[in-house]
Amino acid sequence: MLDRALRSKDELPILEASHAARIMSDQGSLWMFSLAALRHMHDAEKLIPLEIAELWTAQTKRSEVLFNQFFDTQRNFYDTYAS
Repeated sequence: MLDRALRSKDELPILEASHAARIMSDQGSLWMFSLAALRHMHDAEKLIPLEIAELWTAQTKRSEVLFNQFFDTQRNFYDTYAS
């Protein structure tokens, strides 16, 4: 993969951790949105129960640290290699 080949060795763990965090975050988001859609379809009073919203928010905040580190490396990468 060209992206990994052009990065320095110290950036690779950040890249890999960010990708894993993104996958986990996306799964949580898709699950929550699916739950809301099902509850809407069945006329539930609350589309997203508070406990679920709190868990999703906590997961998102934990992932944010890794995303921010990764985005910092992206900025330098694309400033150097983007055409």
